[in-house]
Amino acid sequence: MFINRRKLLTAGLVGGFLPGIISADARAEEANLWPVFGNPQGRVTIVEFFEYQCPNCKRLHPQLEEMVKDHGSIRLIMRDWPIFGDTSVYASRMALAAGYSGEYEQAFHALMKVPGRLTLKRTDETLRATGIDTDRVRDALEKHFDTIQGRLDQHAAQAKELQLAGTPAFIVDKQLFPRVTDIGMLRAAIDKL
Repeated sequence: MFINRRKLLTAGLVGGFLPGIISADARAEEANLWPVFGNPQGRVTIVEFFEYQCPNCKRLHPQLEEMVKDHGSIRLIMRDWPIFGDTSVYASRMALAAGYSGEYEQAFHALMKVPGRLTLKRTDETLRATGIDTDRVRDALEKHFDTIQGRLDQHAAQAKELQLAGTPAFIVDKQLFPRVTDIGMLRAAIDKL
């Protein structure tokens, strides 16, 4: 039987790749760098590769949050994958650094709601507007830079291994969904589980 590259990738690589993601987020010392939304002990795991300047990520995320909330047993693991240049990298670094003070989710939601393109100044203004102390976050970024950048590098390497062409991309259970534009695709996969 002929198996195309995508099926092989989905069956083999993702099958070996997903358990690493799942076990890694359980480590308490790294919990802020393995952001999880929804039910941390959920029986269905979704991994999302996203980008703060991606229009489809911004459009789909409220629908995804609603689905996670309604379902009740979904664990949504976030993977910052900044692919739109230095400003995106800065936004991801700042959001992950905000995790050191327990503010990743707050930073994430604020940045995802920014219409249009980000700038460095707009990123900082957005975080400050939600009550996040950007000086404290920059201090955390400086202190934990290697860990944060290592995580972003790891996300990029994972995306490359999965041959992702862009964001948003999802793994539901062990099934890869690259470049999702319709939340219905994910709902159908979850319903099958």
